Amino acid sequence: MTEIHAAHEPTILIVDDDAGAIQVLGRMLAGFGRLRFATRGEDALVLSRQAVPDLVLLDEGMPGLSGFDVCRAMKADPALAHVPVIFITSFDQPDFEVQALRLGAVDFITKPCVATVLQDRVRAVLRVQRQADAALRAQREQWQPLGNSRIADIVAAAADAVVSVDAAGHIVLINAAACRLLSVSPEQALGAPARQRVPFLDTLLARAATDPAAFDRDTWALEQAGGRACAVEASLSCLGEGAEQITTLILREVTRRFRLAPARANAPGQHPPEHQA
Repeated sequence: MTEIHAAHEPTILIVDDDAGAIQVLGRMLAGFGRLRFATRGEDALVLSRQAVPDLVLLDEGMPGLSGFDVCRAMKADPALAHVPVIFITSFDQPDFEVQALRLGAVDFITKPCVATVLQDRVRAVLRVQRQADAALRAQREQWQPLGNSRIADIVAAAADAVVSVDAAGHIVLINAAACRLLSVSPEQALGAPARQRVPFLDTLLARAATDPAAFDRDTWALEQAGGRACAVEASLSCLGEGAEQITTLILREVTRRFRLAPARANAPGQHPPEHQA
């Protein structure tokens, strides 16, 4: 058995109408955090709203609200939309997995579960959650004067794209503007390698290491969905050191500026984006 050790003990909600399946999953995940259980979809939503879990393991085929219904309701609730959902079900048809992922689930595991596979996937999801929490804590430290209660709202509502990346290069925080700019959902982005979405990130980091002012408001070409290229200004900041470092990238789309003012774009100090993503 592999245990999760963290300052914050994660809460995992296991939802299945089969009490035997709940017992099996509970034994597999003993030591991974605080385990809560529900045998009905309606009860799962009540428990989640009473105390927001860090992860939900969800069966699909249940009487009353199905697993799909529960997932859909969670993603529509602002207080629960960020909670990762892993479907664990006896349905193994590809259509079921596709629908689960489209609803916002982060993974899909077919019963009967292999203990090591379940543990590894749960561990990976919880790691992403901890990293996202660390990124938000770093932002709060930076913006403490504004008041802790407003930080998440400020980041989420920012017009500029905000992406925070951990020391391993994985996205741990992304706001709505960044999701639109990079053509991804939060579920697709969180935990994914940032370089897949921002290919010029390594160049930015290298330049920042040698001259922190060199890249500020530099302009880059970024390819979006459908092959359309847009121009973005990019800047970044780093908080922490070593394995705890969080790098926050801020992107501002400036395509319209270059389209409307080509003469100005060619003036000294104002040149079109020559960097290619």
